[in-house]
Amino acid sequence: MRIVHISTFVSGGAGLAAYRLHATMLKNNLDSVLYSQSYNNPNQSCFQVKITRPKGIISRSLNYLFNKLANIINAKYNRFSFEYHSNIRTLYRMDKFCKKNDIIILHWVAGFLDYKSFFSKIDKDSKVFIYVHDFNTIQGKLHTLFDREKIRGTSLEKIENYYQSKKKGYYNQLNNLKIIANSSFTEKILIQSNFFSKESIFKVQLGLPVDELKSMEKKLAKKHLGFEKHDFLILICSHNLESELKGFDRIMKIFNKFKNHPNIKFIGLGKLITDSFINKDNFFCFETWDPEFKSKLFSASDVTFSASYEETFGQTIIESYACSTPVIVYNNSALPELVSHHETGFIAENDNDVIGFINLLLTDSDLKEKMNIASRNLFLMKYTSENQLNKLRELLNNKISSKC
Repeated sequence: MRIVHISTFVSGGAGLAAYRLHATMLKNNLDSVLYSQSYNNPNQSCFQVKITRPKGIISRSLNYLFNKLANIINAKYNRFSFEYHSNIRTLYRMDKFCKKNDIIILHWVAGFLDYKSFFSKIDKDSKVFIYVHDFNTIQGKLHTLFDREKIRGTSLEKIENYYQSKKKGYYNQLNNLKIIANSSFTEKILIQSNFFSKESIFKVQLGLPVDELKSMEKKLAKKHLGFEKHDFLILICSHNLESELKGFDRIMKIFNKFKNHPNIKFIGLGKLITDSFINKDNFFCFETWDPEFKSKLFSASDVTFSASYEETFGQTIIESYACSTPVIVYNNSALPELVSHHETGFIAENDNDVIGFINLLLTDSDLKEKMNIASRNLFLMKYTSENQLNKLRELLNNKISSKC
């Protein structure tokens, strides 16, 4: 039985999660294929999907009118500072790539999956799983609970509710649709939404291939990056470091508290646009996502700091653990469930807690070393892709067939 992964991208948080799972399945000799919007590598069973252009005058005219209407609606959404919003109708026809007996796993499919054609044209008894990476699954065009709050009581809320009901109608066309939550937090929100039956929702946390990131000795990793061994490095990871959702306001509060400390340096892994106010002697920004370089960044860091207001999981946390680096998170969304407080990291209630935890790591080298070891051990015990695949096999009731 073939496993078909559908994901808009193979990079970024959710796209990388989809690719990691697919690669782990191939490594375990499973018949797995991944379809995406932009990545093509047949040697890895990854295939880029092209747009299906409408044929005929009537079809092209209807598509033109549809795009005009979509642009008008998108303009209304663009008035808000949303993290992201996406269309549920596209020109990609994913049903053409799915066979009757396939196990289909929909990952982050924003702007890629055409909900109407996919759910109406595939077999109604198809085994379809939605792996939830953000809450677009239970919303219309929006992707986060954080953004949903911004439109409460506005005229846009009615439009969002309309798309939400359309999406739910598409889901209801299938008889065997199952939902995979990537954390207990995600599972809880899905159940509370009443979008799906409780019996159709399952939890399988994400994983990281054990050999993707290498844990290095911290002094050596710091030397590779040009830092001194006594530098205390605080790592912050986000595709957009200035994202409101990812807690840029919190990041700046902590940075301003420690920016004059002689030993503390901040490392940003991601994009920083308006960096004129950053002291270049204390904040270093990198945009590379190469695994070897990421290994050096995570290994060199003394702590990874997540300031995010909403995460359905938190892959940077397990990436940090893989490189023997503890973390500091705020007590919100899925982040606390990934952290063993005072063992693999700290769970903060407020900014003062974060400041206190940083000072504790600065002054207690024995505690820091114990946390380094505990972080790596927790990763190996709980957050590898092999562990994820084993739990997914249980969910699929061992219906995944091997090539051999």
